[in-house]
Amino acid sequence: METASATNFMPIIVALIGSQGAIAVAIALMAFRVGRMPSREESNALRNEVAANKVELKEEIAATKLELKEEIAATKLEVFKAKAELRQEIADAKAELRQEITNTRTELEVKIDAAKDEVLREIRRSHQQLILALVNHTHSANGQAVFTLPPETEPAPADN
Repeated sequence: METASATNFMPIIVALIGSQGAIAVAIALMAFRVGRMPSREESNALRNEVAANKVELKEEIAATKLELKEEIAATKLEVFKAKAELRQEIADAKAELRQEITNTRTELEVKIDAAKDEVLREIRRSHQQLILALVNHTHSANGQAVFTLPPETEPAPADN
C-alpha cells in the first residue's frame, strides 16, 4: 500500500515541479520583457555612448586646463607689468628725490657761501677798525689809552 500511495502522488509531484518550472520560465520571460536585459545592440550602443562621453569629458578637461593656463599666463603678465610699472615709479621717485637733494644742497651751499662772505666782511671791517684805533691812539701820563680818531671818520661799526 505504501507503494501504491507513493505512485499515486508521483503524478502530482511531477505536475507541481513542472508547474514551478513553467512559472519560473514565465517569470524569466516577463522579467526579460518588463525590466529586460539590454540586447547586444543596445549594450554596444550604451558602451559607445559611454566611450563618447569619456572622450567628450577628456576634451572638456583639456580645454579647461588650456583656459586655466592661458588665464595664469595672462595674470603673470599683468603682475610682471605691474612690477615693471612700480619699479619705474620707484626709480622716478628716487631720481626726483636725488634732484631735490642736489637742488637743496646747492641752495644751502649758496646760502653758506653768502653767510661766509658776510662773516668775512664783518671780520675785515672789525679788523680795520681795530687797526685804525691802534694807529690813532696815545697814552696819557697815567697809562690810559686815548683814542684820537673822531667817531665820524671810523668805518661803519659791525652789527651786533
